[in-house]
Amino acid sequence: MVPNEKIYFSQKSSAIAFANEVRNRLNAIRLHTDLIERVDSVSPKLKRHLAIIQQEVAKLDMFVTELLQNTAVCSASTVEKYRTSKEK
Repeated sequence: MVPNEKIYFSQKSSAIAFANEVRNRLNAIRLHTDLIERVDSVSPKLKRHLAIIQQEVAKLDMFVTELLQNTAVCSASTVEKYRTSKEK
């Protein structure tokens, strides 16, 4: 593996690790907002705030999913370009 490839794959690994850490935190937030929402004594005002938190968590989760998908697509195309250039 050439130095540029090492840097690229190191950055890719870092992006994947970061995205997975963010997703873990989002899952914790989602779980706890769901648990709070199920409590009988939760006021309607608090339920509205919880709904906003849940919506924002869902948006962030979609962003993380797109980041991971784009990272996978970019790495696949980069590897293919590298292989093709080595064959020439």
